[in-house]
Amino acid sequence: MRGDVRISFGAGPVGDGGAPILMADEIVHQPNDKLFRSTFSELHNAAAFFQGYLSAGLVAAADWSSLRQQEGRFVDEELAGAESDLLFSVSLQGREAFIYILFEHQSSEDPWMAFRLLRYMVRIWETQRAAAAGSGSLAKLSPIVPVVLAQGSKAWKTSPRFSALFGDAPLDAHTPDFTFALIQLVTIGYEEMRGAPAGILTMRALRADALGELLHALVFDEALMLQVDSLAVEKLLRYITERDVDREEFRTKVRAILNPTLKTQAMTLAEQLRQEGRQEGRQEGRKEGLQEGGSEEAQRSVVDVLEVRFGRVPEGLEEEIRHEKNLVKLRALLREATLCPTIECFASSLEK
Repeated sequence: MRGDVRISFGAGPVGDGGAPILMADEIVHQPNDKLFRSTFSELHNAAAFFQGYLSAGLVAAADWSSLRQQEGRFVDEELAGAESDLLFSVSLQGREAFIYILFEHQSSEDPWMAFRLLRYMVRIWETQRAAAAGSGSLAKLSPIVPVVLAQGSKAWKTSPRFSALFGDAPLDAHTPDFTFALIQLVTIGYEEMRGAPAGILTMRALRADALGELLHALVFDEALMLQVDSLAVEKLLRYITERDVDREEFRTKVRAILNPTLKTQAMTLAEQLRQEGRQEGRQEGRKEGLQEGGSEEAQRSVVDVLEVRFGRVPEGLEEEIRHEKNLVKLRALLREATLCPTIECFASSLEK
């Protein structure tokens, strides 16, 4: 891509014509997505990860000082809860290329992964083409290096080659083809993981989460934690506490940390998380109390209106109103109590 073309990946959603679906900067709700994106959005973590897992030839050909993250998300909207992505540009043999990493955390593998990747890659190229057209440039498309980081608990059998989708005898001259780098955390031992310390901690946590081992000793690797900043440690500990782990065992792990500074940080965070849990519990309790109090008030209003309009309310009818807790339904009943010409008409609306 020529240097005078700048690409903006902040476009809106796509129509049926095949334009790119770009969901930029929306809130990521899944804890594993948050950990993945926050870790590998830091360029030194991303560069170390790519250098550790891409082919030696590609690593040698890239100028890693030129690595830049590009805005935009390209995953299918219906799969946004099961995968996340990041796009980077890098100078590769003197020209700009993209490295596209798809973080996959579905419960099962997708044999059509290469096809899905092709769809996402086309969205990137569509955006690049639109940017070039808007600037009047004749820029060519940039090559894309696709990478899949899989969190699943079982190894995939899916081929990382696109042409494999065509069977044993694709027409080589007429069949598009590419190979994606498939990095499966479940097949990499904790101590075998490569990259920057923060990236290794993140990959260990993601692997451990898929295998139900979040309290594994190598997730709480004190030597590795001491090589990252306090924010990276906090992100790791927060991720662990957001998952389904034994709270007492987690506190035991924290108490076993030897380094005084690291232990103080971890224990402070553990206490903070405990207080946040209590606060959330109190807020939830208040919310339930307000809900209950609001429904009681609404019930009384319905009965009061009926008594004003029709005199005494039959005991059975009043009991049915008192059993209704849904505020939306109670508001509708209040409207009926105000408008119905007879109490029998109101009773009929209560049965709907």
